[in-house]
Amino acid sequence: MIEIIQAEQVGKQHSLADMHKVRKCIFKDRMGWDVDITQDGLEIDNYDVAPTVYILVRDDRQRIVGVWRLTPTTGPSMIREIWPQFLKHFPVPASDDIWELSRFGVHSYDNHRQDHIHHVNVVTAQLILTLIQTCILVDIPYVYTMYHKAVGRSIQRVGFIPDAVSQEELVDGKPGVVVRFPMNSTTLERVQHRTGLSSMVKEQDLPPILRQRISGIVNPHKTVAAYA
Repeated sequence: MIEIIQAEQVGKQHSLADMHKVRKCIFKDRMGWDVDITQDGLEIDNYDVAPTVYILVRDDRQRIVGVWRLTPTTGPSMIREIWPQFLKHFPVPASDDIWELSRFGVHSYDNHRQDHIHHVNVVTAQLILTLIQTCILVDIPYVYTMYHKAVGRSIQRVGFIPDAVSQEELVDGKPGVVVRFPMNSTTLERVQHRTGLSSMVKEQDLPPILRQRISGIVNPHKTVAAYA
């Protein structure tokens, strides 16, 4: 099951709390990242603000097993604020139509190695397909993200391939890059072909901030800037 929600969304308090708990399990407990944890055991940072959108994957027991965060580049940006070294030769636009990805993670409740690998592959594909379909539906043509090159190789195996890549920089001692992904039918069809999966995101599945994009309410006087 796929769920798409936004920060502070009315009626989604339980989903948001569950997501932040799962993020703590992924990024603090398993990966050992230096992230902020609340007294309630929630992984929350300065980028979990009202315009933020989350893609969640749930298993057949309704447990969250996949998370991904999307933020408009007109707001707080991890790339600009935490990894500005990439921007010297790879400017990232600040636009209502360009969004940034972060906090991609897959959580497994089964430690059996073979089952775990299959689970990670399926949830990864579901997250990517949902992202692409959502962006096409609401007319977001490009998304940017920073990832370590090892992560890039894993997602490119399912056909999710960037059309622009920054220079390589060390992030936490490992080589990383900032990349741009085109959100179009070519990308969608390639991922569907590689994974054998298909799904359909509909307007009623979207949180208010994305439904507003379809109706044309969000910022009719759009501005675009490039940070370098």
